[in-house]
Amino acid sequence: MAHADRLPDGWGGDTPVDDTLVRAYAEAYANLAEALGTAMDAPTVRTEEFVAFDTHQPFPFVNVAVLLRPVFEVTDPLLDDVAAFFAPDDEQTPFLVWSATPLPDLRTRDWELMGHPPLMLRPPGPADVPAPEGLELVEVRDADTLATFDATLIEAYPVPEMTGRRQFGPGVLDAPGWRLWLAMLDGKPVGTAAAHVTDAFVDVEWISLRPEARGRRIGEALTWTATLAETDRPAMLFASDLGQPTYQRMGYASLSRLTLWVGTRSASAPQP
Repeated sequence: MAHADRLPDGWGGDTPVDDTLVRAYAEAYANLAEALGTAMDAPTVRTEEFVAFDTHQPFPFVNVAVLLRPVFEVTDPLLDDVAAFFAPDDEQTPFLVWSATPLPDLRTRDWELMGHPPLMLRPPGPADVPAPEGLELVEVRDADTLATFDATLIEAYPVPEMTGRRQFGPGVLDAPGWRLWLAMLDGKPVGTAAAHVTDAFVDVEWISLRPEARGRRIGEALTWTATLAETDRPAMLFASDLGQPTYQRMGYASLSRLTLWVGTRSASAPQP
């Protein structure tokens, strides 16, 4: 077709960010990455093509680059810009490349495919929220509770490589639209949930639960708390394949699949 390269593809400055739900989610996730990086006083960058922050921690979800356009070639300069942002460090900590669209095979960059998690949406509507006995959901509002949230998430998710470290600094409490909850079961912290509230939807994040608390609908209660952070708008999340059936029972529908690669820091240029 003539002039096919001029047809809009739903990405870029000539298309509204709410052109599709997938594009809107990518833009919101980029905004969240920028807010978290700024709140944690971590190196943070925003360009027209990607947003990234880098804590230099050994968990890729706190060293993230969110792509804001499709990438079709492994030699795309955008990937070079992402790699250049994540400077080498003593531990060679991994970083995450997050894309709302499929990516080419990036193994030639010595990067590893994490997977294609489903992106899901739940419209506003009635909710069957469980109330397990002995459960209290506490909103995180101070540094001490945040420290407990942090430790619980690391142990319950689990993220063993982060043991003894802090995932979030106190500045996260002031990040725009960012809300956190800690699940207390009979007075003991057992799980976490978070929500990033945007004008268009609620992004559900950081659902975790200790193994001893599972099977009592506590994880579902946590997810509902984040899902209903604003009841007048839909909720979105990206799930694991194991968690997808639970979210479907809650009324979430799968929209598409994201693409996640784990990058390796290198001082040398990639070989295509």
